[in-house]
Amino acid sequence: MAKMMYFCSAMEKNQEYISALRQAVEEKLGQSVTSPTDFARLSDSLLAALGESLSVSTLKRVWGYVDGYATVRTSTLNILSRYVGCRDWNEFCQSLADNDGSSFPEGDVVAMSTLAIGDCVEVRWAPGRRIVVKNLGQWRMAVVESERSKLLVGTTFTCAGMVNGERLTLTQVEIPGADRARSYVCGKHGGITARVLKVSGPAQDAR
Repeated sequence: MAKMMYFCSAMEKNQEYISALRQAVEEKLGQSVTSPTDFARLSDSLLAALGESLSVSTLKRVWGYVDGYATVRTSTLNILSRYVGCRDWNEFCQSLADNDGSSFPEGDVVAMSTLAIGDCVEVRWAPGRRIVVKNLGQWRMAVVESERSKLLVGTTFTCAGMVNGERLTLTQVEIPGADRARSYVCGKHGGITARVLKVSGPAQDAR
């Protein structure tokens, strides 16, 4: 029997794989993508590397910088997958499914899909930043505690998973008082440390 291929369509919006693709693209580009200038630079890099490109507005949707994330097309994901060395989006998904764990080591990953609604995660990164976030479901998290971080209490964002020792890119970040959602990177230098607080309620209940 032929080996089953993993088909990952954009309509299914496989958050964990798309998050992994964004991270792979940023590693290829050599920087995080969090501003209009960054999206323009990525568009130019795609054109130089592949002879084809994606518009800045399309890239902003993929990164959750603007609304419309659910409308990302498989053709868009194919181009980004080729940029990081895969034949297409299907092959990129397969490479993750076949991964032996070296990039995402067992026990070092906090996957949002494993959390109950209300469970909390403590995240720390240098220099002295700390937040506690609560799982709202559907990969949305809300900040319930914040120390020395721009992610204020009440901030919500989308996140598929957190890898200890790696930087954490958050998308569709909505900070109280801000006029639009944007992306945010935690742990640019040294990565983050994440710890699950199985409380299914306010963070203070875990103390």
